[in-house]
Amino acid sequence: MRVRLTALPIEGNDKSGAIKAVFATIPREDQLELIAMLQPKAVRLPWLEPPDAAKVVGILDDLDPAARDLVENRLLPPWMHRTRR
Repeated sequence: MRVRLTALPIEGNDKSGAIKAVFATIPREDQLELIAMLQPKAVRLPWLEPPDAAKVVGILDDLDPAARDLVENRLLPPWMHRTRR
């Protein structure tokens, strides 16, 4: 799909009017698809959420030191394994 506008309403350095004008010419279903595509993706943390991490901390004392270090470094947020040392 191609849209051709004769003039875009750009005043000064503000291009938001031009973006709105072009967006309004796009069919509604394509607008929805574009909006969905531009939504930020959920950020997945490389460690457990604090409530789950608190449960893991409870069992760390039962593990041998090598396993404890492995679990601590891979699953706990950085601020949690710094406070345990």
